[in-house]
Amino acid sequence: MTSQADFQAPPANLERVFELIARSPFGVGILERFQPLYQGGKVMIRPYPLEIVAKLREAIGPDQPIGASFVVDEDGKTGTIYADLGSPLGILAPFLLHEMVHALDRGIWKAARRPQTRKERDETMLLAETDAFGAQHRLIEELCVRVNGYREFIAAQSQRARILHERLTAEDIATLYGFKIA
Repeated sequence: MTSQADFQAPPANLERVFELIARSPFGVGILERFQPLYQGGKVMIRPYPLEIVAKLREAIGPDQPIGASFVVDEDGKTGTIYADLGSPLGILAPFLLHEMVHALDRGIWKAARRPQTRKERDETMLLAETDAFGAQHRLIEELCVRVNGYREFIAAQSQRARILHERLTAEDIATLYGFKIA
């Protein structure tokens, strides 16, 4: 991977995404912690259902990346990361790492098993999102230094994917998700 074009194409498979994440020492650490959950079937990675992709495209616009999302399944014992596997590799890798951080977050699993008020849920999710966005940003910083062409790719995405290149504060994240904390 040496040019912006390499990061622009969708990955052929999840292994390509894992390979890019593994080009970062920080990413390797997340992968090492995540792999047992993934390989053991506690967390699955699946493509978004097409009807959800269509709704998301309608809501956020055709040029915005959809990325990924983590959901603790109804049983409270397993989870699924839904990903837009048609996204460019360079965008999908940080989004997938973000969701891996959620899958590793005990607070999210614990919260899914008990009723919460809106305020409790928002506080839990704000903390989880702050951690995951921090991890995502760190991965991007390391890839920009370690992988030829990645810095230029990310710079080219700045107009359409603010959450990829800006370090978001807790206040930014609360606004982005509509969390009611006060």
